[in-house]
Amino acid sequence: MVGPCTAWNELLNRLKGWNMRKLLDMKTVAERMGCSRGHVSKLINDKVKDTPVLPCVRLGRKVLVIEATLEENIRQAESRGKRK
Repeated sequence: MVGPCTAWNELLNRLKGWNMRKLLDMKTVAERMGCSRGHVSKLINDKVKDTPVLPCVRLGRKVLVIEATLEENIRQAESRGKRK
C-alpha cells in the first residue's frame, strides 16, 4: 500500500509533467507573503477586511494556490497601497 504522502507526491509529479501552472501549498504561500498559514487561510476564506479573496484550488483537504494568481494578488495589493 502506498502512503498518502507518496501518492500525493506522485500526483504532483504527474501534474508537473503536464506543464501546468505551478501550484503552491499554504506553507509556501505564507513564506512568500511573509505571514502565517492562518492568515493565508483567512485570505482564502474572505475573512480579511478590505482585501480581495485569494483564489485557490482544493484537492480534498489540500489547499493550493496557483503561483501566477498569488503574484497577481500581491501586485493588486501593492497598487491599492500606492493610491492612499
